[in-house]
Amino acid sequence: MIAVSPAKAEPIPGADDPALREAALMWLAEDQPESALRTIGELAADGNVAARLFLNQVFVRRTFHNEGLTREAFLALLPAVSSEDERRLRPFNVDHESYPALRALRRIAQAETSEEWIDNAEVIIAAGMKSRLAPFVELGIVNNDTIDIELAKFAAENLQDDPDVSRIVTWFFGYSHVTADLVAEMNPAKAEENTSRWKGEFWTTERAEAFQQALISRNWMALEVRGMLRWFDEGKRGLAMQSEIGEHTLRLAELISIGPYGPDYAPQPPTTEEIDTLATNYRRYAEGYPWATPNVRLCEEHCQSQAATCVAMLGLLGDAGLGTQPNYTPVLTVGEYYQSDRAAAERLIALGLVDLPPPRYPEWLELPRCLMEPARRAAGTR
Repeated sequence: MIAVSPAKAEPIPGADDPALREAALMWLAEDQPESALRTIGELAADGNVAARLFLNQVFVRRTFHNEGLTREAFLALLPAVSSEDERRLRPFNVDHESYPALRALRRIAQAETSEEWIDNAEVIIAAGMKSRLAPFVELGIVNNDTIDIELAKFAAENLQDDPDVSRIVTWFFGYSHVTADLVAEMNPAKAEENTSRWKGEFWTTERAEAFQQALISRNWMALEVRGMLRWFDEGKRGLAMQSEIGEHTLRLAELISIGPYGPDYAPQPPTTEEIDTLATNYRRYAEGYPWATPNVRLCEEHCQSQAATCVAMLGLLGDAGLGTQPNYTPVLTVGEYYQSDRAAAERLIALGLVDLPPPRYPEWLELPRCLMEPARRAAGTR
């Protein structure tokens, strides 16, 4: 793990304000939410930067909230400290360049070297916003047709508690044969350099065995990665593990890869036995991956007799059609939000607002009526 220097350990101003924390938890619990928003608005008007970030995030997602506040009603709860034109997009202005963590979030996507990427990541982690790094990891590791081993090491050591990062770094990019071939196709001149560095320094025997054991135990994310690798010639590239993991597990991997691949991939529909297995594995996956928790809760609440089908189908769809998901750090943790009743209610509204399955997905990938009817009712007033 890294030891963040004091110079980089600069939290978002106001994030440690007990009044902000108390009001945010009230809003999360749907306990007098409008009163909670007023309190946070007063803190934001007084200059609390974390409160401003929080309210701006709540504002852009107001369509999904149980309160169903219109733009005008939402803004009426808050002190008007910005011009009317500025408030069309967000209630409060925040100069991202004035705060190291916010500046780092903007710059990390344009980082040209591993040193620059890691410097920005350390600032973001120190500010309590580590969960916001996951979307930048994959783009950072394959940079200018080169596999960045230093960035991969950093992510594996410091972000391993994020399932997305673990999947990307230790499994997908870690699978040396596949990674080397991907980069060789993009830039043959760098293939030898990438292959030698990756095999020798990162994809250890221990990691290879851990990936294989994850497949044998039918870990959801390991199966997803295995499905994503299906187009490679297994005998040629060292992915031939059928005898160890079995055809049934390979079939589950094929199904789970629908989510990452989207509408252009249409395997045969799952059997009843496969649906039960998928549901069991997705429930296990949700225990360590907060984003999936609302899906399981909604299926168990609304689809008792069809809960397995509901869970399996939501799992296969992934985040298809649901758009960018909220992140209220550093005020609320990712776990606090996704394990709340509010998160489940907002996910239900989101499901009712989108057309699932999205166009060109397999017709059998359909969510049951026991979930979609209450979802459309919940979204009906939006």
